[in-house]
Amino acid sequence: MVRTFIALPLPQMIQQSIAHAGEVLHQSDAEIKDVAPLLMHITLKFLGEVSEERIKVIATVLKKISMTSFEIRIGPISANSKRNPRVIWAQVSDEERCLALFTQVEQLLVPLGFSPESRPFQPHITVARVKRPHPDIYSILDSLSSTTYGSCTIDRCVLMKSVLSPQGPVYSELTEVRFEPISP
Repeated sequence: MVRTFIALPLPQMIQQSIAHAGEVLHQSDAEIKDVAPLLMHITLKFLGEVSEERIKVIATVLKKISMTSFEIRIGPISANSKRNPRVIWAQVSDEERCLALFTQVEQLLVPLGFSPESRPFQPHITVARVKRPHPDIYSILDSLSSTTYGSCTIDRCVLMKSVLSPQGPVYSELTEVRFEPISP
């Protein structure tokens, strides 16, 4: 069995830019665990433990995605909850292109037995997880609420393998789906 998810990879320049927010977050007395910059991505769907045989079927089905490359803008930084933040993320602005892609992925995977997501889809990039909150995290999040971290073109999605280890997850690409180029 292989732990898998479908994601939109980000250019290293964007990952490094977002990582600077993690440095600011560490001014808080909260216990925060950063996401390593090279692991930052936009998750479209977490699939969980999947057999090798099913991975081949999923890869084939994902090739049916029909999408044109699109631009996203990153930022500002916010949290999953104003009262009790557990996940700190960079918001993604994209004219609902990630949502359209997510919808396609859901439609392709439901016939394979994957349950549709029960929560509304909100594209984001996880920056850090709050292990132990502290009240000063709110003012630091406020200081990041108007910062942006650049923009980039999303030109593919990937089926990722995730291996958990004591040092953190290790991701590797199993297959990719390239999008049509942006028309000039």
